[in-house]
Amino acid sequence: MISPFSAPREATAFAPIQQPDSAPSDRTKIKAALTIVPWSILIAATLFSLLFPQVAPRLALPALGVSALLFGMPHGACDVAAWRGARRWNARIGLFYGLAALATFGLWRLSAPLGLCAFLALTLWHWGEGDAWFAFSRPRARVWAALGRGAILMAAPLAFQSRASLEVLQPLWSLGKEAQSAPLFLSSLAPIVVGAGGLATLWALHLESRNSALWMIETLLILAFWACVPPLLGVALYLSGVHAARHLMRLETRGGREKTTRSWLQIAARWHREGAFASLLALLILPVALKFWPHLAASAGGWGAAYLVLIAALTTPHALTVAWLARHQQL
Repeated sequence: MISPFSAPREATAFAPIQQPDSAPSDRTKIKAALTIVPWSILIAATLFSLLFPQVAPRLALPALGVSALLFGMPHGACDVAAWRGARRWNARIGLFYGLAALATFGLWRLSAPLGLCAFLALTLWHWGEGDAWFAFSRPRARVWAALGRGAILMAAPLAFQSRASLEVLQPLWSLGKEAQSAPLFLSSLAPIVVGAGGLATLWALHLESRNSALWMIETLLILAFWACVPPLLGVALYLSGVHAARHLMRLETRGGREKTTRSWLQIAARWHREGAFASLLALLILPVALKFWPHLAASAGGWGAAYLVLIAALTTPHALTVAWLARHQQL
């Protein structure tokens, strides 16, 4: 049986998913999760930010908080439930996650700028690969598409909204040390990275050798999204509404197994239940960040920074787990 996320070699990016053994309604469910739901969020957030530019920034921290309970944090907590043969968190897997997260905290403690750069680089690949896994069939094209998409996702906020983006990065770069201000060269470098991401995207489409209009449309939607949506709100919405939504469908269809009895909402509910315990454990790690940097507890923005550091710490084992599952268990 052909995996619903692995298009045949002659398929195009965003081509209809080939599922000869499944009903049309199943293909519709998968398309909804992979395209319709993310696109709707991108468009709605962009229009809302254009119509209500004074209100949108105020929604950033609430949206970040919601991501801790819906899609954002839970999508990573589901990885071990997806691990073939592992129905629940066991000591060995939990130890791996804990040590990887602790090592990441240690890196941030040693050098916050180094920790932030490592986090951005890892997220560049992880988010880019999370978008490219279902849209490109050729391995080389998929790698270039992941790099291109990730570069755009990481650099576009700085390119379009330099000041607002630096305000988000500042507490992470310095973690309260005012002498260490986020360097302005980041915003100067951002347009170059976006341009490089665009070139990588075009090269990926060339390697795929097919018309890929939908991938280009989505790229343009993403550029408009980052040009209009406040950076911190954009991070929360893309994490939960695009990256996590696609990741849950990736887990649902791993190994070529089609789910014919569940709607998209049922799929999301199922994986939230699977990851509920691990999500709770992850949130309990938040005081660790505040233990390292107690001054962050003094303000709502500080709590937001602490949560982003927690996300950085959990991204390390999550991204490694996804890479391992993709290589060994057809994720």
